Amino acid sequence: MRRPFTRPCLFTLPLVLLAVALGNAGSGAPGERPRLSISLPLPALELVRDDAVFFSFARQLSRETDRLLAAPDMSAVEQKSLLGLRIHLALCLREDEVARGAADLLRELQTNPGERAHSGVLTRALIDSRRDPVALERTLRAALQALPRDPAVRRAVQRSAAKIAALSESSLLAEIRDDVGPKLARGEPCTLEMADQIVRAGHRLRNILPLRAAMLRAYEAALATWP
Repeated sequence: MRRPFTRPCLFTLPLVLLAVALGNAGSGAPGERPRLSISLPLPALELVRDDAVFFSFARQLSRETDRLLAAPDMSAVEQKSLLGLRIHLALCLREDEVARGAADLLRELQTNPGERAHSGVLTRALIDSRRDPVALERTLRAALQALPRDPAVRRAVQRSAAKIAALSESSLLAEIRDDVGPKLARGEPCTLEMADQIVRAGHRLRNILPLRAAMLRAYEAALATWP
């Protein structure tokens, strides 16, 4: 029987991350859900493009995300959202063991068997290959071919490949320019969802697009062997 996710699973993350999370957990009113508390130093599109500002923002947001992850009684949906964000932040900041630990926790929360089997495969391949395209293609292909030969898993692999194939610099920047930017320009606060969009765009621009061709070759080769 699969072990249910519980807060003590956070101990599988590095102790330094746990210490930061516990040290920054907000008290708030009893029963009140902690919320994102962060401001953008630049308009969203400029932030995503500027390396120095983006990484400074990512470090600040990682501390805020750790604070939110330390909150008690969080729903699985909230946990999944925050863990996904934390993985992207950790990959951007080269906090590889944090990314690996968060990916393991996120996998525990997946209820779809196909998504559960595929969960974390790309994150671990990025880490293990040290972002080298030749090593990444080899590592990712082997990891994908080792997955259970199940139709649900194949569909999850196909969805992941399709998402990577659809990525481009223009589409990533357009999402920030056309969706996040106008909301912030109207004076809306930077919500967790907006921050996640900004970080995902920054992560994909820096960590996925340069390796996109190698990733797609690995996915294509693995899918070609599927029955």
